[in-house]
Parts: sequence; C-alpha cells; structure tokens
Amino acid sequence: MCFIVKNNEVKIADKDITCYKVLTKLNTDVYATPFTKMSVKLGERYDIVDDNDFHVVESSCGDGIELKVFEDCFHTFNNIKNAESLLENIIFNSYLSTFALVKAIIPKDTKYMVNDSEYVSKSIIYTQELQEKKPEDDEGHASFETCKLLKEKGFDWPCMFYYRGDNPYDLNKTYFKENYNDTTHFLSRPTLYMARKYLMEKFDLFLAIDIVPYSKEQSYYFYRVYRKREPLTNHYPTDFYNTPEEAENAAIVYCLTNLV
Repeated sequence: MCFIVKNNEVKIADKDITCYKVLTKLNTDVYATPFTKMSVKLGERYDIVDDNDFHVVESSCGDGIELKVFEDCFHTFNNIKNAESLLENIIFNSYLSTFALVKAIIPKDTKYMVNDSEYVSKSIIYTQELQEKKPEDDEGHASFETCKLLKEKGFDWPCMFYYRGDNPYDLNKTYFKENYNDTTHFLSRPTLYMARKYLMEKFDLFLAIDIVPYSKEQSYYFYRVYRKREPLTNHYPTDFYNTPEEAENAAIVYCLTNLV
C-alpha cells in the first residue's frame, strides 16, 4: 500500500491525532491489518522502531513527479468518510473475512506525514471499533444487464428477487429463494456477493474492487480480475466508477463477456 504526497515534509504530532483504519476482524478482540497481516488489539500501542524517516521514492505521473511512501509506517485515514467508503468497498474483495472500521490515534510526539485524505505514522493506537461488516451483509444487487448475462452463462442459484419478462422495471420479491432462471419468462436477480461467489466457484475467477481516495469528499473505484492469483485485467487508471457497486457490476460483465 502506498501513500502519495506532494512533498516529503515529516511532522511531529504536538498532540494526539484522531484517525481511522479498516482492519480484518479475527475474533472478538483480535484484529489484523489487511495488507501486512499484522495482528493488533484495541488499546495497545504499536511502534515502528528505527532510526530512519519514511521511505519516500519519486514516481512519474501524468502531472509530473509524485512522491510515494511505502513500508515501515502505519497507514490511516484522516477522515471517517473515506474510511467508511473503504469499508463498503473492501467487503467486495472478501469471500470469508469480517472487517471492522476502528477509531485510532497517532500519539503525541510521533513522526507522521499527511496528504488530503490519509496519514502515515511511526506509531499508532487503535482505540475503538465503530462498525463491523461481513461479506453476507452486502445487499448490493446485480444490474438488469448483469442478470441477463448471468442467465446466459448458466447461473441457477436460488434468489429472492426476480424480474418478470424482459422488463427492468418489473422487479419482484418472494419470501422463499427460487431459481427463476429455469423458466423463459423470469430472470433471477442475485446479490453482487452471490454473483461474485458464483464466478469464483464456477469459473475460478476472483474480483477485486480498489478505491482511489480523490479528496475528503469523493472517492473513485476500479476493478481487477484474477484467476489463481494471476491478474487477467487491470483497468487502473483508465476506468473509474463512482460507487463500488458500479465497479462490481462492470467487473462481472467483463468476466461474463470475455472470460467465460
């Protein structure tokens, strides 16, 4: 995970700084950082003890040179809105894991850097769990066009929602899940979680939705597709979507159209 800054200014916290982090939840009181898999607990302080400042490297970009900060630091969001967006987004990338949005502090006298939406710091204390989310909590649904492609490719899992005929506005719900794709006049409407899991189990395709925090008020999303950890496509940075659901539907359509 990299952190992009316009300059390499390192600051010293003159007070505790509130920040936010999305962690993998392992059990009731043990968490892990999602990228480095570091096991952490609430209330405990974690320090990176070294004599070096942050590892900053130059990288070319469309507007010239940007600076990226990589390892040996803790990454957090400086506002809760982007953290909440990541929590909604990161659940798309998990088929089993539970995630939690936690409040944290960068302790006073800690070295840190900041950009428009994030911090990196040499010390962190995770203080409070604010929200928990599981993959099955995701209630985003496949779009009408995605549902038609799924039916063409043999999707036959029972669903609670279905379309009647070839009409995207004639959406219905039942109290019992059924496979509506086994008839000519109906069309099953699965959740995005179901469609993603179907691609994984049936075709060995794994989808990843990534977030690009553009500002404090706006984030964008793009997708990647993998088969057995081998990337099959990479749409960054050309195709961006306003919501993770839009990116997820686009990823599913790409798979159904090009890979199955």
